[in-house]
Amino acid sequence: MDIDYFKQFNDCYGHIAGDECLVRVADVLQNVACDSKDVIARFGGEEFAILLPDADETSVLEIAEHCRQSIAAMQIPHERSGCSDVVTISAGVQLAAPILGSSPKSFCLSVDKLLYSAKNKGRNRVAVSERFNPLQP
Repeated sequence: MDIDYFKQFNDCYGHIAGDECLVRVADVLQNVACDSKDVIARFGGEEFAILLPDADETSVLEIAEHCRQSIAAMQIPHERSGCSDVVTISAGVQLAAPILGSSPKSFCLSVDKLLYSAKNKGRNRVAVSERFNPLQP
């Protein structure tokens, strides 16, 4: 998951507000993905990863969409966003575990491609892959 236009948010509101935004987004993610086996991590500057090892496909999609909606519902103003007047996220969702023998890096690259697919389609959305294929171009 990636906070949409986060650099512009920092440029407009400052790094302290940016840090507060990151904390509020992280709080939402923790509240939505609350199973004891779920893992939530900040994966980069404005990127987060959620691992849901026991969730079925329907639950994963519901959780991703609930995260997206809940973050927008916080109504954090974002006048420099290119897709909304408030802070939003884009997400790439991989519905299957990595194939035995594939690398974690190839799995992450697959999810990253999905994230950029969501961004290229206008942001503030979830892009989903039906299955993981490390050989996919």
